Amino acid sequence: MTLEYLPGIKIDDRAAIIACGLNPKKINQLGVFCYLKQLLLDGFFQADPHPGNLAVSQDCQLIFYDFGMMCEVKSLAKDEMVRSFFAVLRKDTDEVLDTLIKMGLIERVANMTPVRRTLAFLLDKFTEKPIDFQTFNEIKDELYLMFEQQPFRLPAEMMFVMKSLTTLDGIARALDPEYNFAALAQPFVTSITVSKGGAIGEIARQARNFVKYKLQQPSNTEILLRRFEERIELGELQVRVRSLESDRALKRIYLALKSLIYACLTGFSF
Repeated sequence: MTLEYLPGIKIDDRAAIIACGLNPKKINQLGVFCYLKQLLLDGFFQADPHPGNLAVSQDCQLIFYDFGMMCEVKSLAKDEMVRSFFAVLRKDTDEVLDTLIKMGLIERVANMTPVRRTLAFLLDKFTEKPIDFQTFNEIKDELYLMFEQQPFRLPAEMMFVMKSLTTLDGIARALDPEYNFAALAQPFVTSITVSKGGAIGEIARQARNFVKYKLQQPSNTEILLRRFEERIELGELQVRVRSLESDRALKRIYLALKSLIYACLTGFSF
């Protein structure tokens, strides 16, 4: 059933978008804001955001064409997603891991250290810049141990959330190779920081706590020293020897590693 004719530019047609004088970064920001609102505030979202269902108007507004696949986020999952979102922004490894376990995306295994170290690596390296899979050579020992334990799960209720996020991530990177989710999420955080009461009371509280956290951050030198001390304590500083066989094995698990990355994206570490 057609209710209204809304012509637009296909969401992933970067050349046409630029030709019309529109800014791809602005469109990405709109998309991030739109889905954070749907998932974290409304708990009801369009679950099939592929380029055929999304367009951009001449005045830089998002157009959704198809509402045949809409999904509801259960209140418990939404609360955990709110926690995960702000934990990702804070790069709080333990909090992210706890929320992913509660959402059923990661299962507790005998040795959680490789999972925790990998999450810390992801939060440190890729919340503010594009993912470079070659960088994972730095933690390939942890990756081997982690994937031997197979700690990842995909509960049915989270399937459409993950599907939507992976699709949106692909669109965002096609529009802007330097896509930075953390930076684009700031307007959303700002918009809810001053909100009070009602359905957004919890997320507003998390936002205000995040602002306090940012104001209390140590200097870059202090951060480097702390990380160096942590790596020594965890036994992460060691001599690594490259081998052709291990490099091939690492390449085989890159695809599986995307599962963990998009699990973080459920907490919105795009």
